Amino acid sequence: MANFLKSRICNSMVAYLTIASFTTTLLVPLPLMALDINAINFGIKMEKIVEKVKKAIDKGETNKLVGYMFDFKQEVEQYTGQKIDINKSIDQAEKEARAKAKR
Repeated sequence: MANFLKSRICNSMVAYLTIASFTTTLLVPLPLMALDINAINFGIKMEKIVEKVKKAIDKGETNKLVGYMFDFKQEVEQYTGQKIDINKSIDQAEKEARAKAKR
C-alpha cells in the first residue's frame, strides 16, 4: 500500500510540473526571439575573432593582437553604429590601471 501512495504522489508531481512548464512556455516570451539576423551575424564574427586571438596567443604571435583589436573595434562600430575613440579608451584604461596599482 505504501508503494501505491508513493507512485500516486510521483504521478501527481509529474503531471503538475508538466502543466506548469507548458503554461510557462506559452505565457513567457523567449528573449531569444528578440534576436535578429544582424545580432546573430555579429556574434559569429566576434567568435571568429576571439578564436583568432586564442590561436595567436597559443602560438606566441603577440604582434597580431593589435590587428585583432582593430577588428573588434570595426565590428562593434559596424553593429552599434557609433564611433569608438581609441585614444579615449586607452586613457580610461590607463587611469583604471593606475587606480588599481595604488590600492
